Amino acid sequence: MKTNATITVEDGGSIIELQDETKEDIEKHMPDDLTDMEIAGFLHRMSHAKVQADEKWGYEPMTMKRIVRLINVIEANRDTIKHRGTYLRILNK
Repeated sequence: MKTNATITVEDGGSIIELQDETKEDIEKHMPDDLTDMEIAGFLHRMSHAKVQADEKWGYEPMTMKRIVRLINVIEANRDTIKHRGTYLRILNK
C-alpha cells in the first residue's frame, strides 16, 4: 500500500495528513454494516500511524478518506453502534 504524507505547520503545531494512493474501493473495504468491534479494529490499526512501539499488530493508513468513511458508517448506524460517541470524538480530533 503506497501512502504519501503532507506536513503543514499551523500556529506552531504540525498537522500530518496521509494520502492513500491506492485505487481501493473504500466502501468495500469498510462496508456500511461494520460492527462495533470492526470499527474499534480499524481505529486501533489506524492509531499505529501515530504511535511508536516495538510491536504493532496490523496497520491501516490514517487517511482523510478512511476517517470520513468511518464517520459516515457510524452516523448511518447510530442506533446499533454502542460506542459511537467515543468513536466520533476520536475521529473528529
